[in-house]
Amino acid sequence: VFSDFLEFEVTSSEGLRENPAFTVDEAAVPVEQQAAETEFRGTFSFPSQEGERVVDLSLQGFDRAGNEGGLQQLVALRWMDAAGGRLNSPDLQLLVNVPNAAAGPGNLALVYRVPESEVPPGSEGRPVYFVDLNGDPMIDHPISLNFLAPSQAVLGILRWDEAAGEWEELPTTVDQDSGRLSAAVDKLGPFRLGTVGLQSR
Repeated sequence: VFSDFLEFEVTSSEGLRENPAFTVDEAAVPVEQQAAETEFRGTFSFPSQEGERVVDLSLQGFDRAGNEGGLQQLVALRWMDAAGGRLNSPDLQLLVNVPNAAAGPGNLALVYRVPESEVPPGSEGRPVYFVDLNGDPMIDHPISLNFLAPSQAVLGILRWDEAAGEWEELPTTVDQDSGRLSAAVDKLGPFRLGTVGLQSR
Protein backbone atom coordinates (compact mmCIF):
# COMPACT_ATOMS: atom_id res chain seq x y z
CA VAL A 1 0.00 0.00 0.00
CA PHE A 2 1.48 3.33 -1.07
CA SER A 3 -0.67 6.38 -0.28
CA ASP A 4 -3.71 6.05 -2.56
CA PHE A 5 -2.26 3.23 -4.68
CA LEU A 6 -2.49 -0.51 -4.09
CA GLU A 7 0.21 -2.74 -5.47
CA PHE A 8 -0.49 -6.34 -6.43
CA GLU A 9 1.76 -9.20 -7.46
CA VAL A 10 0.81 -12.18 -9.62
CA THR A 11 2.78 -15.41 -9.92
CA SER A 12 1.79 -17.84 -12.66
CA SER A 13 2.46 -21.57 -12.45
CA GLU A 14 4.19 -21.50 -15.85
CA GLY A 15 5.41 -19.05 -18.49
CA LEU A 16 2.75 -17.01 -20.26
CA ARG A 17 2.71 -15.95 -23.89
CA GLU A 18 2.00 -12.33 -22.83
CA ASN A 19 1.28 -10.28 -19.71
CA PRO A 20 -1.99 -11.30 -18.06
CA ALA A 21 -5.02 -9.00 -18.31
CA PHE A 22 -6.10 -7.54 -14.97
CA THR A 23 -9.21 -5.50 -14.25
CA VAL A 24 -10.63 -3.81 -11.17
CA ASP A 25 -14.40 -3.32 -11.41
CA GLU A 26 -14.03 -3.92 -15.19
CA ALA A 27 -11.42 -1.13 -15.55
CA ALA A 28 -8.15 -2.36 -17.09
CA VAL A 29 -5.02 -2.08 -14.94
CA PRO A 30 -1.50 -2.19 -16.51
CA VAL A 31 0.63 -5.19 -15.53
CA GLU A 32 4.43 -5.39 -15.90
CA GLN A 33 6.57 -8.52 -16.01
CA GLN A 34 9.28 -8.74 -13.34
CA ALA A 35 12.74 -10.31 -13.49
CA ALA A 36 11.26 -13.81 -13.32
CA GLU A 37 9.11 -14.66 -16.34
CA THR A 38 6.30 -15.97 -14.12
CA GLU A 39 6.06 -12.86 -11.91
CA PHE A 40 4.00 -9.77 -12.70
CA ARG A 41 3.21 -6.57 -10.84
CA GLY A 42 0.79 -3.67 -11.16
CA THR A 43 -0.89 -0.90 -9.20
CA PHE A 44 -4.34 0.63 -9.12
CA SER A 45 -5.70 3.74 -7.48
CA PHE A 46 -7.85 3.46 -4.37
CA PRO A 47 -8.16 6.97 -2.90
CA SER A 48 -8.65 7.43 0.82
CA GLN A 49 -12.37 7.55 1.58
CA GLU A 50 -14.83 6.88 4.37
CA GLY A 51 -16.63 3.57 4.63
CA GLU A 52 -15.99 0.22 3.04
CA ARG A 53 -15.96 -0.81 -0.59
CA VAL A 54 -16.06 -4.19 -2.31
CA VAL A 55 -14.02 -4.38 -5.51
CA ASP A 56 -14.25 -7.04 -8.20
CA LEU A 57 -10.79 -8.20 -9.29
CA SER A 58 -10.44 -10.25 -12.47
CA LEU A 59 -7.30 -11.85 -13.89
CA GLN A 60 -6.95 -13.65 -17.23
CA GLY A 61 -3.92 -15.12 -18.97
CA PHE A 62 -2.81 -17.64 -21.59
CA ASP A 63 0.06 -20.10 -21.45
CA ARG A 64 2.34 -20.58 -24.44
CA ALA A 65 0.11 -23.37 -25.76
CA GLY A 66 -2.88 -21.02 -25.78
CA ASN A 67 -4.67 -22.51 -22.78
CA GLU A 68 -6.61 -19.91 -20.82
CA GLY A 69 -6.58 -19.49 -17.05
CA GLY A 70 -8.19 -16.92 -14.84
CA LEU A 71 -9.27 -15.83 -11.40
CA GLN A 72 -12.10 -13.64 -10.17
CA GLN A 73 -12.07 -12.34 -6.61
CA LEU A 74 -14.24 -10.02 -4.54
CA VAL A 75 -12.21 -8.06 -2.00
CA ALA A 76 -13.59 -5.83 0.77
CA LEU A 77 -11.47 -2.73 1.48
CA ARG A 78 -11.60 0.08 4.01
CA TRP A 79 -9.04 2.74 4.84
CA MET A 80 -8.06 2.75 8.52
CA ASP A 81 -5.59 5.63 8.22
CA ALA A 82 -7.36 8.23 10.36
CA ALA A 83 -9.59 6.07 12.58
CA GLY A 84 -10.65 2.50 13.16
CA GLY A 85 -13.87 0.98 11.92
CA ARG A 86 -15.69 -2.14 10.78
CA LEU A 87 -15.23 -4.17 7.61
CA ASN A 88 -17.40 -7.06 6.44
CA SER A 89 -16.21 -9.83 4.17
CA PRO A 90 -17.93 -9.70 0.75
CA ASP A 91 -20.19 -12.61 1.76
CA LEU A 92 -20.96 -11.01 5.17
CA GLN A 93 -19.80 -14.09 7.10
CA LEU A 94 -16.87 -12.32 8.79
CA LEU A 95 -16.88 -8.91 10.49
CA VAL A 96 -13.54 -7.27 11.29
CA ASN A 97 -13.43 -4.57 14.00
CA VAL A 98 -10.36 -2.33 13.97
CA PRO A 99 -9.94 -0.10 17.06
CA ASN A 100 -8.73 3.48 16.75
CA ALA A 101 -5.43 2.43 18.33
CA ALA A 102 -4.73 0.16 15.34
CA ALA A 103 -5.38 2.90 12.77
CA GLY A 104 -2.49 4.77 11.20
CA PRO A 105 -1.11 6.29 7.99
CA GLY A 106 -1.24 3.84 5.09
CA ASN A 107 -3.35 1.29 6.97
CA LEU A 108 -5.87 -0.35 4.67
CA ALA A 109 -7.99 -3.22 5.96
CA LEU A 110 -8.87 -5.89 3.45
CA VAL A 111 -10.79 -9.16 3.65
CA TYR A 112 -11.49 -11.79 1.04
CA ARG A 113 -12.44 -15.41 0.86
CA VAL A 114 -9.49 -17.50 -0.26
CA PRO A 115 -10.17 -19.49 -3.47
CA GLU A 116 -10.66 -23.19 -2.77
CA SER A 117 -7.60 -24.06 -4.85
CA GLU A 118 -5.40 -21.97 -2.53
CA VAL A 119 -6.68 -22.80 0.96
CA PRO A 120 -4.12 -24.29 3.36
CA PRO A 121 -4.39 -28.02 4.06
CA GLY A 122 -6.60 -29.32 6.85
CA SER A 123 -9.30 -26.69 6.47
CA GLU A 124 -12.11 -29.24 7.09
CA GLY A 125 -13.79 -28.08 3.90
CA ARG A 126 -14.70 -24.77 5.55
CA PRO A 127 -14.33 -21.30 3.98
CA VAL A 128 -11.01 -19.58 4.65
CA TYR A 129 -10.72 -15.80 4.82
CA PHE A 130 -7.60 -13.69 4.42
CA VAL A 131 -7.38 -10.60 6.64
CA ASP A 132 -4.76 -7.85 6.31
CA LEU A 133 -4.31 -4.34 7.68
CA ASN A 134 -0.92 -2.91 6.74
CA GLY A 135 0.81 -5.58 4.68
CA ASP A 136 2.51 -7.09 7.74
CA PRO A 137 1.17 -10.19 9.53
CA MET A 138 2.17 -8.70 12.90
CA ILE A 139 0.21 -5.69 14.20
CA ASP A 140 0.85 -3.58 17.30
CA HIS A 141 -2.77 -3.44 18.51
CA PRO A 142 -5.19 -6.39 18.39
CA ILE A 143 -8.23 -6.33 16.15
CA SER A 144 -11.42 -8.34 16.58
CA LEU A 145 -12.68 -11.04 14.21
CA ASN A 146 -16.36 -11.95 14.42
CA PHE A 147 -17.67 -14.96 12.49
CA LEU A 148 -21.26 -15.99 11.95
CA ALA A 149 -21.50 -19.62 13.02
CA PRO A 150 -24.03 -22.46 13.31
CA SER A 151 -24.89 -23.31 16.90
CA GLN A 152 -24.96 -27.10 16.60
CA ALA A 153 -21.19 -27.67 16.65
CA VAL A 154 -18.31 -26.85 18.98
CA LEU A 155 -16.60 -24.36 16.70
CA GLY A 156 -13.86 -21.85 17.26
CA ILE A 157 -11.65 -19.54 15.22
CA LEU A 158 -8.37 -20.81 13.84
CA ARG A 159 -5.44 -19.03 12.20
CA TRP A 160 -3.07 -20.62 9.70
CA ASP A 161 0.48 -20.60 11.05
CA GLU A 162 2.67 -20.52 7.94
CA ALA A 163 5.90 -21.25 9.81
CA ALA A 164 4.49 -24.27 11.65
CA GLY A 165 2.38 -25.44 8.71
CA GLU A 166 -0.71 -25.97 10.84
CA TRP A 167 -3.92 -24.38 12.04
CA GLU A 168 -3.67 -22.64 15.42
CA GLU A 169 -6.71 -22.59 17.70
CA LEU A 170 -7.49 -19.10 19.04
CA PRO A 171 -9.28 -18.24 22.29
CA THR A 172 -12.85 -17.73 21.11
CA THR A 173 -15.86 -16.18 22.79
CA VAL A 174 -19.46 -16.95 21.90
CA ASP A 175 -22.21 -14.34 21.67
CA GLN A 176 -25.44 -16.31 22.10
CA ASP A 177 -27.61 -13.36 21.02
CA SER A 178 -25.87 -12.54 17.72
CA GLY A 179 -24.68 -16.05 16.90
CA ARG A 180 -21.15 -14.79 16.32
CA LEU A 181 -17.83 -16.25 17.42
CA SER A 182 -15.19 -13.65 18.26
CA ALA A 183 -11.44 -13.58 18.78
CA ALA A 184 -8.91 -10.79 19.34
CA VAL A 185 -5.84 -11.25 17.14
CA ASP A 186 -2.49 -9.52 16.71
CA LYS A 187 -1.30 -11.80 13.90
CA LEU A 188 -3.11 -11.63 10.57
CA GLY A 189 -3.36 -13.94 7.58
CA PRO A 190 -5.78 -16.79 6.78
CA PHE A 191 -8.57 -17.54 9.29
CA ARG A 192 -11.48 -19.96 9.41
CA LEU A 193 -14.00 -21.56 11.68
CA GLY A 194 -13.34 -25.13 12.74
CA THR A 195 -13.74 -27.80 15.34
CA VAL A 196 -11.73 -26.91 18.44
CA GLY A 197 -11.14 -28.20 21.93
CA LEU A 198 -13.34 -26.89 24.72
CA GLN A 199 -10.33 -25.02 26.15
CA SER A 200 -10.53 -22.65 23.16
CA ARG A 201 -14.18 -21.75 23.84
